[in-house]
Amino acid sequence: MIDIILARYQEDINWILPNRNLFDNVYVFNKGSQVPFDDSFKVENLLNLGREAGTYFYFLSNYYDTIEDDKIYIFTNLLILQF
Repeated sequence: MIDIILARYQEDINWILPNRNLFDNVYVFNKGSQVPFDDSFKVENLLNLGREAGTYFYFLSNYYDTIEDDKIYIFTNLLILQF
């Protein structure tokens, strides 16, 4: 089981849509403006505190009892990963 945890602020996350079937669960922790997400996403709106590390800590502390197998923690602006 592979889940992906997305820490979103204002970034466009449409890149995940064609890749949705690669993950069992997609968690979107949204700290920015409201965006309509597909029902297959697990979305939580959070206060904009703690950058992405705060988001990952939130996930770990609130979902600890349900964490299984592999997780991918990623911030949603993939443009800054280009070399």
